[in-house]
Amino acid sequence: MVKIIFFTSSTLVFKISDNSFLNCTSLEKIYIPKKVATITKTSFKGCVNLTIYTDATSKLTKWANGYDADIQGVVFSVTEEEYNSL
Repeated sequence: MVKIIFFTSSTLVFKISDNSFLNCTSLEKIYIPKKVATITKTSFKGCVNLTIYTDATSKLTKWANGYDADIQGVVFSVTEEEYNSL
């Protein structure tokens, strides 16, 4: 069961596609740096226990409307160091 995912700022991930984490109810937190420019609407579908943390100051243009429909919430302006101390 995966509970935590941490994409560092050096990640080579630039897009989180449809159903990437479909119904991953065990997932509680994920750090997504702003260099991950695209998140599709159903990337986190069914992830009802998830909170997303990001260093972005607000929703990025290519983060689809509704990407956060099923999750607990999004916390903006979080550094990697802050995330690691949670």
